[in-house]
Amino acid sequence: RAGNALRPGGKLILDFDCPDHLSVYDAEQNRKPCLIGTDDRGNTGRHFVFGSLINEKTRNVRFTSRTEMLPSKGNPFRATSNDIRHFPTLSEMCSWLYREGFTVEVIHGGHHGEPFDLHNRRAVILARKDESAFIP
Repeated sequence: RAGNALRPGGKLILDFDCPDHLSVYDAEQNRKPCLIGTDDRGNTGRHFVFGSLINEKTRNVRFTSRTEMLPSKGNPFRATSNDIRHFPTLSEMCSWLYREGFTVEVIHGGHHGEPFDLHNRRAVILARKDESAFIP
């Protein structure tokens, strides 16, 4: 849907997890909090992912996530949910872009122009909205 926000010739940058094997994701996520930090109001929080169930064929990962918050004012709380996340392959992501009227100009392995290969964990894609793309 982001394609509708761009005029022909406009560019889009996508930065996404692109693990070749999802078992890498599972091992990394279960070791430590995914996110931890404090916002500008002094609220502190942590986010964990655990108990992943991986389906390599569909590239879906079922997991439990837990968020722990310590507000600067008020009582601490926890929220737990069961979620499913789909990890697209690089070819799947590129085909979605093509179908929406984009041309992939370059794929990097990071924000500093690192080369991409299939063993990278990250893919940074620069795509351009085709001039012939329809704008409603």
